[in-house]
Amino acid sequence: IANQIDTFQKDLQRALISAKPVDVCILVDSTPKNLESKIDAAFGTRIKDKLAKLNYTANVTSGLMEHIGKEFVIELFKNLTLANHLVVVSINAQHLNNPLFRHIWMSYYSDEELAETITHRMSIITDDLSIKESLPIANINFYKSTALDEHFNNLTSCLKTIKLYEEECTKATPTYPEIRELLNEKRFDEVKDILNDKLLEEPLNYVEWWMMYLAKHNASNNEELLEKVIDPIESYYFQKAYLTAPRFVKRNLYDYYLKAKEALDDLAVVDEEYDAEVEKAQKQLYKKEGFKLVVSTLPAILITGLDFLTISLANIWSFLLMIVLNAIAYFILGKQIFSVLAIGKIPDAAKTESEKKNYIQQIKKALKPHQAARFLPNAKTKFMHGFAFVVLAICALGTLSFFAKEAYVSFKNPNLNYYYVFNNVVITGGRGENIIIPKTIDKRKVTKIGDHAFENNQTVKKVVINNGIKELGSSAFKDCINLEEATVPSTIIKVDSANAPFEGCNNLKQFLYQGTEFSPSDLLGTDYQEKMFNINLSK
Repeated sequence: IANQIDTFQKDLQRALISAKPVDVCILVDSTPKNLESKIDAAFGTRIKDKLAKLNYTANVTSGLMEHIGKEFVIELFKNLTLANHLVVVSINAQHLNNPLFRHIWMSYYSDEELAETITHRMSIITDDLSIKESLPIANINFYKSTALDEHFNNLTSCLKTIKLYEEECTKATPTYPEIRELLNEKRFDEVKDILNDKLLEEPLNYVEWWMMYLAKHNASNNEELLEKVIDPIESYYFQKAYLTAPRFVKRNLYDYYLKAKEALDDLAVVDEEYDAEVEKAQKQLYKKEGFKLVVSTLPAILITGLDFLTISLANIWSFLLMIVLNAIAYFILGKQIFSVLAIGKIPDAAKTESEKKNYIQQIKKALKPHQAARFLPNAKTKFMHGFAFVVLAICALGTLSFFAKEAYVSFKNPNLNYYYVFNNVVITGGRGENIIIPKTIDKRKVTKIGDHAFENNQTVKKVVINNGIKELGSSAFKDCINLEEATVPSTIIKVDSANAPFEGCNNLKQFLYQGTEFSPSDLLGTDYQEKMFNINLSK
């Protein structure tokens, strides 16, 4: 129900803004109970025709009350709200007390805005003037159907009086020179701040709503607004200004609305050709940007592949290399993704539909079709944006998979540092008292212990090198003074005897070399016999 009420109110506001104000509303009881409704309508039409000759506008509501519903309420509201004078025609006086009919004309009589001038705002035509005594009204002129000329003369006199009254009201309208000066200086944010506070205290001040409408659209005056080609009926601030304005101001606002609508209509004609050119340019743009997006993923894909092949998080230098390479790849990718996401993106500042339409119209006004193609959204814009996010997600998933895999490998080998050379692993160091060099890490073969990998390690006490390792780097375990046990497999085929891997390990108590390729001095250094008296050299 709440949604229905909200929809009805919006329809009512739109209908009121788009309806032309009139000088006179001629209200006729056209309900089925009024047998004289056709006669009443004829009298109303005569009055309307006579007013037209003097350039006054009028509406006759004959036929309006035959069907009560949403359209009836909207039309009736427009007629009563936008008229300067109400003529009630009911030849049969009894129908003035018809509950529905009476409620309608009494609502006009009771309008607070008209209270001071109601004598000039309303007249009743009926053939039984005595009915006036039984009606809750005062100072309203009654006329018989035979006195239409007298009524017409009085009616035109009332309209002239109302015009003079409105001119006096216009002169008395607050001008807010300080705010006007800020508008002229384009200080729109300051204007909004001031008016936000004022409108909290005076929510029915139409002048303040209108100035807020100007500031909201960065315009100093009406001419600038018209140049921006804004649809006022979509603007909350214009709606508030219109609804809170008195009748004579609504006429001025309606004139502005017509000019804005005319500008929009003119632009719509041009838009058809313009939009066709934009669509053609966008097809080429999307094709080009899509291709560039695919190409921009290649560095990320190649580097992610390189990460999987050669990068280990257990080695600080390879880790830093991975960070640098991925940063470069994602910079290239991110730059292109931002370029794609910028296509057809409406600025966040344009929150309402009216502001979005205004933004689009400004783009069309300022740019040629091939230039505007990047800024105007179309049916494929969301697809392009989605495609960019999918590409980013795929690349990010590859990188995250690498991190997850390496985190798991590091967890399985917490006391080793290493790096990959494609399908081989080189050990570069480690921590802990017991070091076990495995055959494989991450299903790669461990083939080498790097140069100086454990040199001067004061913690390690036991080293076990499993079968499969082929090379012991120069001074790999040099000066590990607390190393007591070491096992070297027979698969070792390369050792730098000049810089023996275990040279200076003076506290070795057990050294197990399972091969025959190298002598003890190749592994322990030439002076091992002088410094290591307790060593148990076994094979």
